[in-house]
Amino acid sequence: VPQAIVLAGGEDKTLFPLTCGTAKALLPVSNRALVSYPLKSLHKAGLKHAIVVVAGERAAASVQAWVHHEYAEKDLVCEVVCVPEEYGTADALRTVAPRVTTPTCVVISGDLITDVQIDVLVATHQLSSALVTMALYKRKVSPSSESKPGKAPKNVDYVGLDPRQEHLLFYASSPEALRDLKVPLSVVKRHGSITVASNLTNAQLYIMNRCVLDLLVAQPQLTSLRKDVLPYLALNQRRLRQSLGQKGSPGAAAERDSHAVSADGGGEEDTSSPDQEDESSDNTALHSSNLPGADYMEWSHTPASEVDQGACFRVNIVQPGSNYCARASDAVSYGEVNRETADSSVALHLTGHAMSPQHDNVVPHSTSIGSKASVASGCVLGEGCVLGDKASIKRSVLGRGCRLGVSTKVINSVLQDGIVIGDGCTIQNSIICSDVQIKEKAQLKDCQVGKGYVLSGDQEYNGEVLSKTPKP
Repeated sequence: VPQAIVLAGGEDKTLFPLTCGTAKALLPVSNRALVSYPLKSLHKAGLKHAIVVVAGERAAASVQAWVHHEYAEKDLVCEVVCVPEEYGTADALRTVAPRVTTPTCVVISGDLITDVQIDVLVATHQLSSALVTMALYKRKVSPSSESKPGKAPKNVDYVGLDPRQEHLLFYASSPEALRDLKVPLSVVKRHGSITVASNLTNAQLYIMNRCVLDLLVAQPQLTSLRKDVLPYLALNQRRLRQSLGQKGSPGAAAERDSHAVSADGGGEEDTSSPDQEDESSDNTALHSSNLPGADYMEWSHTPASEVDQGACFRVNIVQPGSNYCARASDAVSYGEVNRETADSSVALHLTGHAMSPQHDNVVPHSTSIGSKASVASGCVLGEGCVLGDKASIKRSVLGRGCRLGVSTKVINSVLQDGIVIGDGCTIQNSIICSDVQIKEKAQLKDCQVGKGYVLSGDQEYNGEVLSKTPKP
């Protein structure tokens, strides 16, 4: 049974002000801690040991306390490991690598919510003799629609796949816009064609052989999985496959023949390919005295081999409708996963909540509902909520002990624990953290409000980020 590594983050700045004083792993999603979702998936897959990596001592202490309370008597043993806040994802893996003793390990992001069967992924990975298997899912919105015309979109994963869409041949990812992508011609030649997609997102769910962790130890300059490690593995997988077959670990070859890979996926593929016929063909194509493009026309119309024996980086694309897969990596996606996990037609089954069969929502018996107040379908309420007369809740999640005044409306929003809202307020498309007070007749739209903030009444707030703590 493989061990698991959960990359739980710390007090993530990209989720400001939601993580002010709160570890990202403990942010509530449909009133369940965010990290509980990947842990539940690992437990369901039959795994017995999970290493939860948390950045920062304060965040690690709070996650440790939560684990002690929630997982003290469960089959899945959770070990919390603290790493410095400035560590990247690859740094975190390198730190816990000595603790991994199984030949295969599962690496999963602490903000991933999915019903993909991890045990099936592990079995497929082992049968295929891959070094790495990575899960991808399709973006809901096209990257080009999120940027101005003529400008490259930001924060996009460029994923190069073989014709069967089974192997990763190229990978580039950066929070900034990438205008140039360098794909080695020898990769295109070897496979006949390569599809570079920008509508796929890295789910940050990996099945890795233990030797990949050895490679990270041997390559300390690799700090980020997305920016450094994945491009490196995709570019050098044939050489790594050869070195693994000869020495049992790619670490020695990685130390001997280091390849610097930039964030744009650039660089040159290793010329010491194990397939000498491919190497000879590459040199012929690159140094031919024929007219420019003549060799390209010849080999680009030659069918590729059925299976590339050197490819060892497999992908699993999660198809929409078959499985749910989403990450709460920023404030926008955090709001989306809350609404989707509150919807019985999407992902409510992942929360463990018992839905009301009559009203298609989750409303505990401890809820006090005033005259003519309503809770629409697709809502989740925590224990002890109080709704004033004519209050209305639509497509929203409310935490424990929230109090809504008379004629208050909450639409497409997330309200954490202990929030008090005065009469006549409207909250729309907003995220409100714990213990916030909103005075009567306040109007909020597209806002994010940090813990303990007090909003004045009779005012409109549109697209604002409000917090008692300054933005870091």
